Amino acid sequence: MSIIVPKKQYTRKLLICFDATTQQHNNTTTFSTLNIIIMELILKRIAKKNTYTIGHLYEKFGGKRREICDTLEPTWRDYAHGGRKIKGCSAIPEGRYAVVISYSPKFKQWLPILLGVPNFSGIRIHAGNTAKDTEGCILVGKNREVGKVLDSRKWLNGIKHKIVAAKERGEAVWITIE
Repeated sequence: MSIIVPKKQYTRKLLICFDATTQQHNNTTTFSTLNIIIMELILKRIAKKNTYTIGHLYEKFGGKRREICDTLEPTWRDYAHGGRKIKGCSAIPEGRYAVVISYSPKFKQWLPILLGVPNFSGIRIHAGNTAKDTEGCILVGKNREVGKVLDSRKWLNGIKHKIVAAKERGEAVWITIE
């Protein structure tokens, strides 16, 4: 049995999954493809300083990236070459993580949270202006001053709306940290 998925009105990165079915009359396996549509965010770290890390956040459409805003994180550690996490003062490792929206008792609001981050828990995308406002989370805004992001609440609300809209369309949301 093959699964039929209607074409969507929008374009996103497509993941190809295979649905194997066995035909009973000759016991052969056939494959049909199922396209799963996802929202893909990319965080490209561009400045790794002693007390903070600045990056650009993009939304990926096909092979192209569209910049959303800037990011600020705690100090980057080279985990691949023996860097050690310092609680509350370390950026998360590079990788690809699922993103969902959940209620944060600490911030008393619904916020994006990254799932499956090794050796970290509760990593959210939230508002803040300096590295003192984060213990590992990703702050969003515009980097117009050294070591800061500004207009953070505005950019956070825009990102939350994008993620909620993607979820309402049935899309998975992922972020890749580079």
